[in-house]
Amino acid sequence: MEESVSRVEAKHLVEEPQVTLLHKHVTPLLAADPHGPRYEVKSLYHDTPGRDCFHAAEENYPERFKIRSRQYNGKGDTFHELKARKGPLSLKRDLSPDEYQQAVKAFDLRPTVEVKYDREAYEDEVNGEPFRMTIDRGVRSREYGKKGWVDVFPSGTVVVELKTKNEENRFAHRIVNVAGLDRVQLSKFVASLRRLNG
Repeated sequence: MEESVSRVEAKHLVEEPQVTLLHKHVTPLLAADPHGPRYEVKSLYHDTPGRDCFHAAEENYPERFKIRSRQYNGKGDTFHELKARKGPLSLKRDLSPDEYQQAVKAFDLRPTVEVKYDREAYEDEVNGEPFRMTIDRGVRSREYGKKGWVDVFPSGTVVVELKTKNEENRFAHRIVNVAGLDRVQLSKFVASLRRLNG
């Protein structure tokens, strides 16, 4: 295990005028992500033949997990990650190649769906706590092994995530008020499979 992060991830579906407000009032206060701040993310999600990970996420089980393999800007190393949910907290943990292979074998996981999007990312320590904001555009997906990408959301839809140590982060609450953000229950993995399978 190389890295483990536990945090609250609040997701919002917005449009460009709200992103403009974020650029005006929020991003100048934060540092750019070391990768960017702008870069492409491509993730390959794994699931069982019975789609157990999909159903657990779709039905909002309080405890669930998924395994994904991620690449940045379409080149370089592929990173394997475990994402688990326990109540309001999300755990993201990097997996070594051996850990990844063990998880795939133990849970009978198969490559299922690819998801790609263009990300802006900012992070910093605010009021003594780590804070991260991501802005994702052009979310598109395809079934593993297939050609051609399908838009997951309507044109112009942007996914904004505020990632904090706890639900009561004051800076995050101020951002919600400034940009008029409405929190939604959202998984790109679930939304992609719904879109692809009607």
